[in-house]
Amino acid sequence: MKSTAAAVALSITEQPPKRKRRKKLGPSALQRSMDILRQEGYTVDKAEHWNAFARIRKDLFGFIDVMAVGHCEIVAVQVTKGMLPGHIEKLCKLKTAVKWLEVGGKIVIHHWREIGPKGKKYWDLEVIKVDP
Repeated sequence: MKSTAAAVALSITEQPPKRKRRKKLGPSALQRSMDILRQEGYTVDKAEHWNAFARIRKDLFGFIDVMAVGHCEIVAVQVTKGMLPGHIEKLCKLKTAVKWLEVGGKIVIHHWREIGPKGKKYWDLEVIKVDP
């Protein structure tokens, strides 16, 4: 009987392993793009949403992450941190993207890259305009 009580006492006093905390990296690429567009005088809003059931992030029309309105134009922005050729290829194949350009909308890709030596890294933005 004593051995059973000791085993129970051990299992109660054991602590679950602590989860490692993730280092906060600052604003996301999407947020950085929205901030830059606001500084340029655009009115912006996020056009993607999280689908909790499918566990995926869904873009508006399959390619728009951010909508920017201003300077007598409406701009669809695709934000990426990698795989730029894949995003360009995806835009060329999407019927909705082609239709967007046909009706006078503009498409811009914001490609973010982390540059610099360790400890002094900063984010660099490359803006690519997609032409019809």
